[in-house]
Amino acid sequence: MNKEDFEAKLKQLRQEHEAQTQEEAQRLRQYLLDTHHLTNIEEMRRRLREQFQATEYTATGTIPNLMVQVNHQQSLAELDERFIDWCQLGRYYPLEDIQYPTYYCTTAEEFYRQRLNLFQLSQAQFAQKLKEMVDEAEEMAKQSAGQAGIFGEDIPGQGCYLNGWLFGRKYQRDPQECWQDEQSRTEILSTAVHEKLGHGFLRNYSTIGREVKRLGLLRYKLAQQAGVRFSDDPLFNLRVEQYNLIFSVSQLLEEGWATWIQNLFQFFSQPENFPPPRFTIDDLLEAVDRFTPPALFDQREILFAAIDLLFSEEVQGNGEEYLSQLRSALDILMRAGIHVPSSRMAITQPLVYALGEILFHKAATRMGVTLMPYLALLAGNVNPQLEQLSLSDLTYFLTQGDARLNPNTRLIALCNLPLKADGFANLDHLAMAALEQYGFASPKEWKAPK
Repeated sequence: MNKEDFEAKLKQLRQEHEAQTQEEAQRLRQYLLDTHHLTNIEEMRRRLREQFQATEYTATGTIPNLMVQVNHQQSLAELDERFIDWCQLGRYYPLEDIQYPTYYCTTAEEFYRQRLNLFQLSQAQFAQKLKEMVDEAEEMAKQSAGQAGIFGEDIPGQGCYLNGWLFGRKYQRDPQECWQDEQSRTEILSTAVHEKLGHGFLRNYSTIGREVKRLGLLRYKLAQQAGVRFSDDPLFNLRVEQYNLIFSVSQLLEEGWATWIQNLFQFFSQPENFPPPRFTIDDLLEAVDRFTPPALFDQREILFAAIDLLFSEEVQGNGEEYLSQLRSALDILMRAGIHVPSSRMAITQPLVYALGEILFHKAATRMGVTLMPYLALLAGNVNPQLEQLSLSDLTYFLTQGDARLNPNTRLIALCNLPLKADGFANLDHLAMAALEQYGFASPKEWKAPK
């Protein structure tokens, strides 16, 4: 298949997927109106608030103490070790997969060249692309007073890179001096947690993340963003589309986990206290109420009903039907394009970040913090078999077929997993409950701990 035929086929697949999604969404809308008709939005707010009343984490595990030294080289290495010890990662997985170095880049050139090192460019091409990237970053930093840009990036197996140059712009000081200020140092380390222990953790240890890493799909995506092509052939386009598809069905999982573990780190100085999330259920409901795009204003009731379904611990019913409803409800919310302001912090982020963090926060209050890394891996325990399936088959299976193959859906279902009276005492209990309730298989590494 040549490039033109591939592009035409891809366009057709997108149109078919859009039509199927519209049909599924319409069926869900009718279901929500029939079963979750909300005559009193305040009643729903009250019910959901009760799920998130301030309470201590359950006894299953403790909040990690990620306090580290001021020297940045020592700090960044120590973060990994604290995380590894906290969740006993070595019992199940090879530690070397996440022990690659974390770098603090003090110039824009040092940071942005890391992407370009992934591609085979001539010296002239490298210099030109680097100049374009730095110029763009300079302009963005100037326009936003250092508030916007890429503060960190994790490239599995190669390194996690922190943009010290941009932190310097944000705090108006030399990048090296940022380590002497508690506020900026905390944000730098927090970014390392988000990128490496968040995204990097899932890319190195989840089943779906490992498949993406094995085929180097992130490299293709970064090349596309940099305007670089390895060759003009359909394979390049295919790899980019495979990455986009995998990202779309696991974005809630990835961003939710990375945001939650990042927030947990920021409260390392008070490990005995319940760390409040950056986003609350009230923030989410308020965003739907006040910031729904005008074109969707008359659908707010559907959006509220979708949220009610996602957080309900009672609507289990038929396993396959329930999972399918969760997938469609999430699709409705993500397509609304809502951004959620935090009432606790001066930040606003896309709904998927806020919703994902709230889900992990809920699960942690129900099951304990120590199980959360493994709950994330269980949600991502899907092998997309990228080299065995066509893009059309893969799209169908991950977005329209068996909802157990959708990591985002798996995460929501796991957060609502019915608990026994004594909760989950260990990982075996979580794995058994997920298998019995939803038919979720657990990662093979869990079956033979070291």
